[in-house]
Amino acid sequence: MKMKIELFFLLTLALALHSTIALASKSNVSSSTRKVIVVGGGPIGLASAILLANAPHFYDVDIYEQTPKEDLCNFNPAIAYMYNVNARGQRFTKKFQSLQDKLLRDGLAASDTSLVIADGDPTKTISIKKSPTMSKAESYWIPRHKMVNLLQEGIKEHNNLNDANCGKIEIHSGFTCEAVSPNDDSSINVRLKDEKGRDQDVSGQLIVGADGVNSQVRECLKNGSFLFGDWKNFKSKKFAVKKWVSPSVGLTLKALLLPSGFSIEDSDGSSISLQNRQFAAIRSIKPKDVNSVKFACLPMTDDATIRPGIVNTRPNHKFWTINSGKEMKEYVLENVKRISFEMISDEEWDRFAKQKGTTFPYCQYSPGLQASPENGNCGIVLLGDSAHSFPPDIGQGINSGLSDVVQFDKTLRSTEGNLGTKLRAYERIQGPETKALIRIARFGYPYQYDLPEPIFQLRKKLWIANAATRMLLNKLSFGAIPKCMIMSVADHEVSYRKVARNADLTTAMLRAILLSVVWKSFGKSICALVGM
Repeated sequence: MKMKIELFFLLTLALALHSTIALASKSNVSSSTRKVIVVGGGPIGLASAILLANAPHFYDVDIYEQTPKEDLCNFNPAIAYMYNVNARGQRFTKKFQSLQDKLLRDGLAASDTSLVIADGDPTKTISIKKSPTMSKAESYWIPRHKMVNLLQEGIKEHNNLNDANCGKIEIHSGFTCEAVSPNDDSSINVRLKDEKGRDQDVSGQLIVGADGVNSQVRECLKNGSFLFGDWKNFKSKKFAVKKWVSPSVGLTLKALLLPSGFSIEDSDGSSISLQNRQFAAIRSIKPKDVNSVKFACLPMTDDATIRPGIVNTRPNHKFWTINSGKEMKEYVLENVKRISFEMISDEEWDRFAKQKGTTFPYCQYSPGLQASPENGNCGIVLLGDSAHSFPPDIGQGINSGLSDVVQFDKTLRSTEGNLGTKLRAYERIQGPETKALIRIARFGYPYQYDLPEPIFQLRKKLWIANAATRMLLNKLSFGAIPKCMIMSVADHEVSYRKVARNADLTTAMLRAILLSVVWKSFGKSICALVGM
């Protein structure tokens, strides 16, 4: 009996050890293969992490961001980025009710805004009217740093759920991506450098490149012929960015920090306090002078204490040659008479003068959106600005990036096979959308900045005539002929491909009409000349 008990005890112990080893082995496999490395901790990187850590993916996610945490989550006057999150972008936030609630809490509904136009001539009455809208669906204005904070709050809530099934998300600030290379067919290595210059290697099954216009992940793929040579069908050339110029490419902006509720003077000498909810265009007294400047303010929530007064000009403008606060103040006072500027300190004038500003990027996209081994279970994907970027003319920057994230999630869910198969399916689906998006960015609304150069003004008039013709045809045809691009892209139910395709069809029709008019008017004369 004693021997039987001992044998039973040993057998039980062996089974327990076997189970423990098996569980440990499973845990190790899970930690090495169910890991995502996100390069870039901006809104798109954070959004992708939230989706990938949730059902049905359940990845553990590590986010590595170059910007220090205190700079990422606070207002940066050098950037002064404002997002308008429309219905396309809200496809992501509405997946998580708490995120949508935070967007409504921290954002400003576009329907609650108004437009203030202060002519440069102080004798003209200031115009205040309801802001025009291009879509029936509500959109929300929110500063970039608030969008980042909103998503980071969502990540904290996710981690605090303590759901054993969901993956954990960790954010690491102050890390620069140095290199990306394959380990094998199941994991990829990312070499990082911290703020002190120390190297650190991390590995994951999936690498998400969400590191912006100058994506280092994309650059590593472009130069990765040798490193990724063992991956069948890997083509480094497809990650070479295709670039185009548009009338707004290269424009450079910076912001003078104005106090909330600052006043502008009306034609009768009375002061109008500019509300945070109001757009404002405060024009120069010398509108035709190529070296004139004007200010624009985008709407913000009522709790904001600072209004960035944005100046947006060509990089060869006289404005960018002024480096002292005293000279900058004198220059601005010569141009803008509606604001006294007495509330601006000498220190702020000096900061404003020395600030380098932000330049609008090329209209560009990467034909390659992913890389993966043919039979492997790992890969790399590009999302947001690392895949496509453009000036902010059409208001689709944040929205197209969040659309990438939503489509990536949808493709992972709906595609059968390993991760590599799913990544290639995503590229097939989203590649044409990305290409169409850049076409829209090039022609959608590039003349809104009202620069004083004569050639710019001429092109603007031609663009307005073209857009007005398309809108008229849309009305006359009861919607059979599509609206102009900038109006069509506001409809979140219409894909970028369809917007671009509809614009091409309308262009072809307009050309046919023009040719028929020319032929009807001059056909006989042309035939006579040819006959001669």
